Amino acid sequence: MAMLFLKQIAQPLVVIACGLTPAFAGGLATAPEPAAPVAAPAEDWAGLYAGATLGYGFNGDDRLGIRDAISGTLLGDAGDISVSGAEAGLRIGYRWQRGGLVFGPELGFTAADISDSASGVVDGVAYTGESTVTDLLALRFKTGFVTENDLLIFGTLGVARASIDYRLNGQAADYKTTGYIAGLGVEKAINTDWSLTGELEYISLGKETRTFGPVTTEATPSHTSVKVGLNYRF
Repeated sequence: MAMLFLKQIAQPLVVIACGLTPAFAGGLATAPEPAAPVAAPAEDWAGLYAGATLGYGFNGDDRLGIRDAISGTLLGDAGDISVSGAEAGLRIGYRWQRGGLVFGPELGFTAADISDSASGVVDGVAYTGESTVTDLLALRFKTGFVTENDLLIFGTLGVARASIDYRLNGQAADYKTTGYIAGLGVEKAINTDWSLTGELEYISLGKETRTFGPVTTEATPSHTSVKVGLNYRF
């Protein structure tokens, strides 16, 4: 009797177990595997853009040396004109992108009041010299690399045409001069259209001899510029 009772119980259990086994096996076989991580697409920096900048020029170093206009002999120094001051600009440019490499030209115009004056007595005569960078038209070529999807680090090389107001004892000898620009910068994308920039540039404007009657002096308005900007990509 006991053996018959055990057989009666065992048979239904075997049937249930055999029915459950394919269900579990099928469940394990069809369980989804974790998806492989997908890299975020690189930011698209290519195309036309325009923007505006605000900055400050500083670190000018212009010795106010007074020379005899005929012989060129240095009579003495009346001081140092260390130009500095605010600037604001507009720019437009175009960029190409090859992988993480981004490059292209940029045309910019800057209005400025980067100025200073110096006074001193040379050979018994009092002199006051004044120098002001009033505007600058520049053609830059920028080359950068995308270090993160929304961050571009770049270098700048370019040519600049500047207007300089220059005076000695109130007498004007204004002029225009051509120089070069070299700099570094970073650009951070806010979204697909807008980005913020920060830049540091050195503007070399050479030396220009200015004549004031019996004496001459050399104007050297080169300076460093730090600026922030906002760009819109079309």
